[in-house]
Amino acid sequence: MIPIITERDPMRVLSIDGGGIRGILPATILVALEQQSGRRIHELFDLIVGTSTGGILAIALTCPTAAGRPATADDIRSLYVEHGESIFPLGDAPLVGLPAKGNWLLGTRTPLPADATTGEKIAHFMGNQNVRKVVAAAGGTGAQGNARYPADGLEAQLQQRFGEHLMSEAVLPIAVVSCNFDTGAPVVFWGGGISGPATGDARMKHAARATSAAPTFFPPLGYTTVQKQTIRCVDGGLVANDPAIVGYTAALGILSATGRSGERVHLVSLGTGIAATGESLERLDAEQIGGDTRSWAGVAPFLMKAFTTGSGELVREQLAMALGVFYVRIQTVLPAGISPAMDDASPAHVRQLLEVAEATVRDRHSQIAGLADVLVSA
Repeated sequence: MIPIITERDPMRVLSIDGGGIRGILPATILVALEQQSGRRIHELFDLIVGTSTGGILAIALTCPTAAGRPATADDIRSLYVEHGESIFPLGDAPLVGLPAKGNWLLGTRTPLPADATTGEKIAHFMGNQNVRKVVAAAGGTGAQGNARYPADGLEAQLQQRFGEHLMSEAVLPIAVVSCNFDTGAPVVFWGGGISGPATGDARMKHAARATSAAPTFFPPLGYTTVQKQTIRCVDGGLVANDPAIVGYTAALGILSATGRSGERVHLVSLGTGIAATGESLERLDAEQIGGDTRSWAGVAPFLMKAFTTGSGELVREQLAMALGVFYVRIQTVLPAGISPAMDDASPAHVRQLLEVAEATVRDRHSQIAGLADVLVSA
């Protein structure tokens, strides 16, 4: 890696989790930070890392615009609020709908183009889009593979936001986490003065697409490495949904390479909300499992939660021990009745997420104000 040299002390790192449409939550925290500090996010941090929706945010927060500097956090949040339905066109589509309420027989669906064939029109009328959504995870067919959504909507938004900009054009160092689908190995796209040995200087739109290609939601992105090897990139959440450890180690590397090893790291980690639950693995005793592997079907959801969140919790504990007060984690527990779905971009769900995000800002006003003061004075 080739580190960019900065002169600030401490090294201020922003890390943003993955979470699809729930990116509204960290985006709203960032809006509040800008309002409290009077500065743009790229002026408050020295390094930004992100996974999936957090990776898109990281790139958007550092991508130069025609005005010469990145957009505001409020403008970036509009990607979710105003364009979420074009990215997740079936996220709010029920399998069965009521025409009287504006739904088709098998739920709402995206409109067909004017030049659609007769066969496409018939499939559309019969609710093929919605059926495909339901069975996608079992292994779909066609260009989309087992993805619920074509990548067109997402790619259109990424093209509009990032154009042909390269990762090297980021206004400060960034790291975006993806995953090699075939090997399970992490793939990190670096930018803003840091280059990766494999990914090289990728286009921002490609890095954003690679980090957010969640299996069963979007098809993988084929990316050609510096060694001319094409790999299938999928969502970085498979290896590090919370990429804070990537940010911490990258910061240490930059400090070491620039002769600043004695300086501290100030790490701010933003979550995308977690569902409230009254169940836990502690309740899964021998009587519930009973030694019969068939009964594990009922246990599977809890085990999957443990597999996907356990490593993240361990990393957060270790970072808290290593950094103490210089590690700030802001996470929100979603109130009961609010879906944690990553792809529900319906106006009602977006409105709910905005309300939760604003409530979090109000509840943590003093913490966010204090954090803004610390970041400005660092």
